[in-house]
Parts: sequence; C-alpha cells; structure tokens
Amino acid sequence: MNLPALSPYADALDDPRLHGGASFGLQEEIRQKVATTQELRRLNRTRARALVTALAFEVLALALMTASVALELRGVR
Repeated sequence: MNLPALSPYADALDDPRLHGGASFGLQEEIRQKVATTQELRRLNRTRARALVTALAFEVLALALMTASVALELRGVR
C-alpha cells in the first residue's frame, strides 16, 4: 500500500524548551525525533517516486492499448 507515512514528531521539533538551554536528555530525544522524521520523509519520497513511475507505466499501457484497438478497427495488421 502506498500511503504516506505519518510524521508524529513533526510538531515536537519546534519545542520551545529547546531554545533555552535544554538538558542533554531532551536534546538527545529531539535528535532522535529529527532522525525519525528525516527517515520518514525519505521513505515518503521513495514511495512517491514509485507511485509516479507506476502511474506513468499505466498511462503508457493505456495509450498502447488504445493505439492497438484503433489500428485493429482500421484493419491494419
């Protein structure tokens, strides 16, 4: 299934606690959230490219079938 992956951490990345000297634990948590979000975005881009490629092949197949039917109806073999 080519559904976009959800990014549950995107809103937490702009946490106001980060701007005032956050503790090491909080900084590490945010680094993990950023890494997770970046990986999800990379996965979404890959899925989007695969989906666009598949759609392009579908359009090409439809065009070839249309041309085949048109040629058959005209009696061209």
